[in-house]
Amino acid sequence: CWTKIGKKTQRLATEEMDRAVHDVVAVVRRDSIRRASEIMERQESIIDNEEESTTDQYILIANRPQMEQLMSSQYITLCIFFSFHQARNTFTLTTTRDFLAYLGDDEYGNKYLSIFTLLTPVSVLGLPFVD
Repeated sequence: CWTKIGKKTQRLATEEMDRAVHDVVAVVRRDSIRRASEIMERQESIIDNEEESTTDQYILIANRPQMEQLMSSQYITLCIFFSFHQARNTFTLTTTRDFLAYLGDDEYGNKYLSIFTLLTPVSVLGLPFVD
């Protein structure tokens, strides 16, 4: 097709195509920048509205009455977590005594059981190093 028209026409068509593509890209960029700025403005106004409404309604836990503090969902969740954690630790220490006795720890005055019992609460210090 291009060989019939000639190389000059082909070059003009390519230049026109380049210009058209450049114009389309420029329009799309302007439009997307305008849309992005509108979205950012909407998000900022939503965030501002949320900050105003949440700061007015929220009461610090320390400023609440004691009964309300004890009945808060955070406190109840912590109590449940620590009760399960303590039950698990107690079970582990109880069964460890029998297991270490089976391995011969009774002959050494339960030294390994004492070490294990003392290291269990200290293991909390290693918590930040767990990935």
